Amino acid sequence: MSRRFQRPWKIANVVIGLKSDSSNDSTYTALEDKLREFTTQRDALAEQVRSMLEEAAFGRQAIEETQARALISAAESLLDQVHGAAQP
Repeated sequence: MSRRFQRPWKIANVVIGLKSDSSNDSTYTALEDKLREFTTQRDALAEQVRSMLEEAAFGRQAIEETQARALISAAESLLDQVHGAAQP
């Protein structure tokens, strides 16, 4: 996975470094849920990319440009969402 795709998770984990206590529980829970959602989306995209590359390398399947562009677009959209969520 590219560094550009991994980096926002490092940033988000630092920016969203709240401790769960009685005054912050709802904020903490909401942020944890959002990180979980982002991670699920990232993992699904990464699996699609991995599968596509594996088929190209070992199954000798050509990568369809439209499919590749769609995955790139989805990844960039996810990055934008993560960056937006990490803004104070």
